[in-house]
Amino acid sequence: YSNDNGSTWSSVASDSITGTDVSFADTALTSSNTIRFRVIDTLGRTGTEASQAITIDTTAPTTTITIGSIVTDNSNADFTNDNGGVTINATLSTSLVAGETLQYSNDNGSTWSSVASGNIIGTPAVDVSFADTALTSSNTIKFRVIDTAGNTGTEVSQAITIDTTAPTQVVFDLSGGNSSTDNGSRTFDSDTSYEIYVVFPSDETATKLNDNQFWAGGGNLGADDKVLFVIGDGLDVYANNNVKITVDLSAATSASTNIRYFDRDNVFGSADLILAPTGKLTFLEKSLSVPGLSSSTKMTVSVDLWSGTWANKPTGSLIANLPTSLSLP
Repeated sequence: YSNDNGSTWSSVASDSITGTDVSFADTALTSSNTIRFRVIDTLGRTGTEASQAITIDTTAPTTTITIGSIVTDNSNADFTNDNGGVTINATLSTSLVAGETLQYSNDNGSTWSSVASGNIIGTPAVDVSFADTALTSSNTIKFRVIDTAGNTGTEVSQAITIDTTAPTQVVFDLSGGNSSTDNGSRTFDSDTSYEIYVVFPSDETATKLNDNQFWAGGGNLGADDKVLFVIGDGLDVYANNNVKITVDLSAATSASTNIRYFDRDNVFGSADLILAPTGKLTFLEKSLSVPGLSSSTKMTVSVDLWSGTWANKPTGSLIANLPTSLSLP
């Protein structure tokens, strides 16, 4: 056997030959070269030589990857999801070259799988997106590029939190002027996720909270919290064009007809219903109780729900099949 294209030869040990099978390790072959085999007898006569070029590739891929987001992370870009199974979005620094494969791990690198070429798209093909339905608990995901020689590029990682803990419900019932007690403290906790419901009365009287029903700690609200509005039967809310919005809560079967998700930069549907970061809720309401005003007159009603401001604008989606009535937790 020769590992330098026939310049030098060595004998293959007999225990490396089983029948017609030859197998042995060549730890000295550390760079690309041509190996050769031949058979020689005791008189020094040699048979036909066989050769094979061997490429030793120790160069790691230089293509890198950036993990951008998970699609179902409550829209907060914090890599937190409230149920298992997420869609991973990432971006390659450049398209993969021949012999390179993008690998993915959802168990912090203990096991790896290849990302299918169909999940790497774009021109150039650098956009990575695929669903990982097996990621059902918190873990660290990793990406790397590997070539046919087994060289791996730089690994990137991202901790993913799968939090299936139900959020704490807080109800501000403006019809009775009451709010949830939260075990009596009425203070938002930064380590708790909240679903905050604001329930409007079914009549058209003035709306307010009782003096001891506001919540403190508004600054502890953040991107993992939601604020939802619930309109009661018969409440008339007018839009800027004086078109009345009436929602029959008892007949509603979908969140799309009785609940709107809060975005503090916009308004409630087509109505002027705005919740400021300070917890001040302002909306336009028809009132029949003020002398001199017609039934179509809009009145501005303001209610302070909590004190302080939150760190980030909450984001999220509508909650389907909300009960037609909510009791105070």
